[in-house]
Amino acid sequence: MNARSNRREAGKNRRGGTWIEAGRLLPHIFPDHEKVGLARLQNDCLLALAARYTGAMFVTADGHFATIRRYVSFQLRTVES
Repeated sequence: MNARSNRREAGKNRRGGTWIEAGRLLPHIFPDHEKVGLARLQNDCLLALAARYTGAMFVTADGHFATIRRYVSFQLRTVES
């Protein structure tokens, strides 16, 4: 395998790992997810994990990210909508 193939495989594992990590975190972060919806919270969790992996500052008006941040370390700036 060349370096490019190694990076591609590492990316697949990391992305797959992100989905798995989000699935494991959701029941702990939002045990009562029916009020908001599982799909929305799953997407929020994936966005937070992506911000953590890339080191990006995540800017949002959505209060769910402050809750997610208690479990996932990422840079967050909450703004008023």
